[in-house]
Amino acid sequence: MVGALRDIVRSQLTQLTGEMGYPGGPRISRVNQYFHLLLGGEPLPNQPERNFPAVPSDPDKVKGSVGRLRDELQLQSFSRYVNSVEDEQDITNYRIFCDYLTSLAQSWVNNLKFFGLDTKHAFLGSQLVLISRQLSVVADTVDEVRFTLDSVFIGDAERQTLQLNFGSDPAMFIEDLLSWTQSFAKDEGPQLIQTSGKLGVGDGFLPIVEKLHRLVGEAQDPLKQGKLPDGYRTKRVKNSLHDLESQLAELKRLAEGVKMIKPPLVFDGQDRDHVA
Repeated sequence: MVGALRDIVRSQLTQLTGEMGYPGGPRISRVNQYFHLLLGGEPLPNQPERNFPAVPSDPDKVKGSVGRLRDELQLQSFSRYVNSVEDEQDITNYRIFCDYLTSLAQSWVNNLKFFGLDTKHAFLGSQLVLISRQLSVVADTVDEVRFTLDSVFIGDAERQTLQLNFGSDPAMFIEDLLSWTQSFAKDEGPQLIQTSGKLGVGDGFLPIVEKLHRLVGEAQDPLKQGKLPDGYRTKRVKNSLHDLESQLAELKRLAEGVKMIKPPLVFDGQDRDHVA
């Protein structure tokens, strides 16, 4: 029984600590599930809550798998089964372990606002993984648009001669728009983020994403387009372009969470006066 409980606690703790380093940020539901299995008590919140009570930290009152292991091993404070220095060392180790685990749970609750797919305070390291994934989706979606155009007999050569008209931008061939979008998603975008960080996202990356998102949206408007093949006006092509527009909108949303428009000043006004 004790061996089984020890293995359960070890497995749950291993999975919990591994989830903390999950690419793109830990999955909130999974982290909360493991904390609840280990510590019991009230489930941790799925969203930041200002008035959420502090995580109980008394090792003698912890529930869950850790509490069951404590009861089986009789590791309560001042237990009548404690007889030797080794027994007291076991209790000390248990209390240190509980303090570590409950502190980790409280820290998780305090920093919950930085995680989740809809957070407005994302870390660049975590968000960069999501942006990279979304860039790959955008690149693949461009290929799907090309495949759809092929299916209505608009091949590569014809795509290089079909002109799209835009409201405030010069006309462009449809293949030029697709190749621009794909090259940005595969090469320019990732390189810009890696070399320039948050400032690169706000100053160079995001404006291009916004422009591509708008152009792809206007490419679906039949009133703005001139003489195009009937195949281009089919619902199949419109749906594929709409999918590309939606993927660019998601990329825009992710980038807005970490953008930086202006670099911070090295010195504020008081520091400059002091230096002078």
